[in-house]
Amino acid sequence: MEIRIVKSQKGSSYLPLGQDRFLCISDGEKRLGEYLSKRFEVYDIVQNQKEEIAPNIVKYSIWDIRVLQPSEGCCYFTSCHMIEKDLIKVELYRYQDQTKAVELLYEDKENMLLYSSHKKTVVFLLNENYLLVQYMYVKSNETESYSGFLDFELKLYSVEEKKAIPVTDVWFSQAGIEQMQMVTKNVCAVKTGVNLLEENRYQLLAEREVYPERIGFLNIQQMISDILLKQKTVYMDVIEETRWDKTLVHMHVEDEVLMYSKVFLQEEKEEVVFYHYKEKKAEICEKAGITAAEQAADTFVIRSVPYIRRDTEDGSSFYNIRKRCGEFSFEKEQQIFQIDRGIAVVEEVQKKMLFGKGKCWCEVYLLPGKERVLREKGKVYAVVFEEEGLCLFVE
Repeated sequence: MEIRIVKSQKGSSYLPLGQDRFLCISDGEKRLGEYLSKRFEVYDIVQNQKEEIAPNIVKYSIWDIRVLQPSEGCCYFTSCHMIEKDLIKVELYRYQDQTKAVELLYEDKENMLLYSSHKKTVVFLLNENYLLVQYMYVKSNETESYSGFLDFELKLYSVEEKKAIPVTDVWFSQAGIEQMQMVTKNVCAVKTGVNLLEENRYQLLAEREVYPERIGFLNIQQMISDILLKQKTVYMDVIEETRWDKTLVHMHVEDEVLMYSKVFLQEEKEEVVFYHYKEKKAEICEKAGITAAEQAADTFVIRSVPYIRRDTEDGSSFYNIRKRCGEFSFEKEQQIFQIDRGIAVVEEVQKKMLFGKGKCWCEVYLLPGKERVLREKGKVYAVVFEEEGLCLFVE
């Protein structure tokens, strides 16, 4: 396994663009209301050179951009500018590193007085041509004791035709899309409905105010076709549906395994689900004492085996649900920075001596055997996992 260590600037984030090339995102100098501009640079770690992307376009992270199928050498960013008092135009761009081309994909107007506090926009990039745009609006409960982003409006947008089609599917438009993540090249896992643990919604909303939550699979091309045909129902292979006294949290996909927790709100327990898409079967583990979203299980698939991370005062242990036992652990001084593909990046902070400074070490382990393959002095700011290794950006 190849491990590359690169000196980074504090406060920057990094994303892969291509061979030895990364996207470096850092804070800019301009401000629009509460938003600070962002600086996007292509970082060639071999040449140790950075080149700013479209320096003539001021970039802001206004919308929540989610790329379902990332393409090598491709990245996305948003820009915005005032067009009249309190009204801004937001523009979504695509950048191709190989050709240096910057393409305007989509634009819309936003009221700065309402945005962020009363409205949010999520853009799911389904493929090169189609975007699924979801507007989220603040809605009050019946007693007007709580307000949250509970009202949704969705549309499908064609980049080539520059045409928007309203989404008429009742589940999407009434429950909203909380998460979408690819499972295979064509199939996507989807979570609809709002998490009732978040903001204590279970206690603040009446049962009739809550739309059921669903988790299932859909084919991206079929979903696009259904929306274009203005179908009232987009076909979705539903594997889980909950109502009122149950909620679904922490959905994510790894190695074609869909992981999530079904929380029983009255009983304060959860069922941790590992659904294997190819085999169409689930492995389930129960866990008690759940009263908040952050207490729900942190799940991983390591070498095709499902694990649950359990944090205690002594550190973090990893529970193998097949063997039904803790298999390996990290001490409390070892803070887990990131785990992916059976590789753990850990930061160990040693307490400072009486007349000295504390030391910070970066460690890399292969799991589940917990074989340490790197111990390097320095603080990690970002990790990019590559096909045959990883790149560590350290101070």
